[in-house]
Amino acid sequence: TTSDGSLTVDQILGTQGEMLADDAQEAIRGEVRPDLDPLEVLAELRALAGAVNAPGNDVFDSLDVPKESARADEALKAFQSRYGNVGKQIDIVAQGQDKTGLSSGMQAIEFSLAEMMGETAKIFNFFAAGQADKAGERMATMDRKYAEVNDAFAVLERQIRAIQAHNFEEQLKESDALKRRGYFIAATMLLMVLGALFYGYRSYLQMRAAAHEKERSARAMAELNRNLANVVQKSA
Repeated sequence: TTSDGSLTVDQILGTQGEMLADDAQEAIRGEVRPDLDPLEVLAELRALAGAVNAPGNDVFDSLDVPKESARADEALKAFQSRYGNVGKQIDIVAQGQDKTGLSSGMQAIEFSLAEMMGETAKIFNFFAAGQADKAGERMATMDRKYAEVNDAFAVLERQIRAIQAHNFEEQLKESDALKRRGYFIAATMLLMVLGALFYGYRSYLQMRAAAHEKERSARAMAELNRNLANVVQKSA
């Protein structure tokens, strides 16, 4: 900030490389939770973008440039601290898919926000210079840039919903495939059990038939022995 507490355009915009570096450091320190819906995390980031936009409007009521400038600084830091984590959260849901559109969507949000903050800086600087009329001229542009930020969020949200719908369809297909495999395994086991029962019953019948045959042979032998004994007795 300048000595009067306002933000300069260079300080707000910076370079894209510096912003990405800051985001990377914040992402390292932050926590990514795969159980959270990325749309909820993105909604939180959108709310933070709204907080970044608010001081540029509120200064017209408060006329307190240092206060609103400090609010803008804090809001921007909060936004950047979550920006990297949102990117990682989105990466989780997009695993195995083309992330080009998602990366472009994140960059569009970042670029639009930087342009909006550039207009915010101009408003603060005009107020600090006692040029409220010129600050008012920049308000419409700032709000238009904020609308572009929201448009970028909406595009990214649609992309995430499309990926989630695709993932859900794939999960349903996988679930159906698992069910079919389960049915096949159950049918195979049933056939194995029926085969075992059939084999056991057939073995039982064979053993029973063999026992009957053995018993019949024993009776026939006994009868033959009795007949021979009778013949011997009569001969004697």
